Amino acid sequence: MPVNPPALPPLNIAPQIPESPPPIAAWRWWIHLIVLASYVLGIGLIGALSGDGAPKKNDPAVEQSGDAQAAADEPAAQPALSAHPGELLFTVFTQLALFAAFFGVAWLASRARRDQLMLRWNRNWWFPWVLGLGYSFAMRIVIGIVATVLLATAAIWIMASQGIDFNQAGFDSATTDLGKRFQPNMKHLVDADAIENSPLYLFLNATIVSFLLAGFREELWRAGMLAGCRALFPKLYETRRGQLLFVVLIAVVFGLGHAPQGLGGVFLTTLLGIMLGSIMVFHRSIWEATLAHGFFNAASFVGMHLLYRFKEHFPEFQKMLGSG
Repeated sequence: MPVNPPALPPLNIAPQIPESPPPIAAWRWWIHLIVLASYVLGIGLIGALSGDGAPKKNDPAVEQSGDAQAAADEPAAQPALSAHPGELLFTVFTQLALFAAFFGVAWLASRARRDQLMLRWNRNWWFPWVLGLGYSFAMRIVIGIVATVLLATAAIWIMASQGIDFNQAGFDSATTDLGKRFQPNMKHLVDADAIENSPLYLFLNATIVSFLLAGFREELWRAGMLAGCRALFPKLYETRRGQLLFVVLIAVVFGLGHAPQGLGGVFLTTLLGIMLGSIMVFHRSIWEATLAHGFFNAASFVGMHLLYRFKEHFPEFQKMLGSG
């Protein structure tokens, strides 16, 4: 019979525990935050100083204000999103390259990991798309409600302070004036004629500009800012109150970066930033907020197309709705 060899005693081998990366010094995270914040604030400052948010030639708001002659002496401003497809794609490329340079410097300082930037796709491939679409509708409803309440409140305050009689005509006049005064200035951004008549221009803005240039770039920036706040203030970030505080502060910086769009644009983008930041913190992922942002912007471009294309028929639509 064969003889079995004696059993060897088990080896006492300690389990291999993956080494955690060394902690990053706080000053490196401060550089990370400062670089990212300077990117957005710098864009807003340059736009404000260059007069991108100033009234331009053929602006109806300027003509109604009595400054049409002064505006006529100024050359018409070229929109940031050129109507020429090649120039539009070049703008997208240069803007992404500029952001990559700033984000690269910030990352070299902090070496933020993928989980810190919330870059994991945590669900099935289709589920974040559905959530993003739903969130985009919800954000538009919230913005509409907030804007309506603020306009009504401001109109009532103006009527009371100026001694205007409280009637429907005075209220409508006050709200209309406030709406024109604080309407975000988008004329420096989009070519109105192209957004109305060029299907290719509309397609590029509703896809590449909305989801890549705006959605992914701006939400990756937001994720980087949140990562810096979490690394520098971990105990505060662990609480819901602290997370909301950081979301609001980052949204304010985000809104100031849109200063060329006027006070209305700053308010709108700040409110949008609060909602997008909340989505990102809630899901602990960048993708739901990125897709919500993309769908929101795409719907805005489509809405502008319909507004310009069918503006002559609006009185007919209003009569039909009134008669119904």
